[in-house]
Amino acid sequence: MMDNNDQTDALQFELNNLVAKFQQEFDLNAQTIIGCLEVTKLDLVTDFGVEFIPDDELEDDSDSNDIFPAF
Repeated sequence: MMDNNDQTDALQFELNNLVAKFQQEFDLNAQTIIGCLEVTKLDLVTDFGVEFIPDDELEDDSDSNDIFPAF
């Protein structure tokens, strides 16, 4: 049985092979392939229930006359 590192490597190799296959067999440019991967990434993020919660404690600098933002 493969450990987590081996499984991660196998996934990465398969993804690389799949991208190379579509670059060779189809007339898809890099931007289109990246867009497809981004949609898949978004699907994975939302399927796993990752939720981005804003931090209410952040300062509101909208009242400040300072032209330089505070970091």
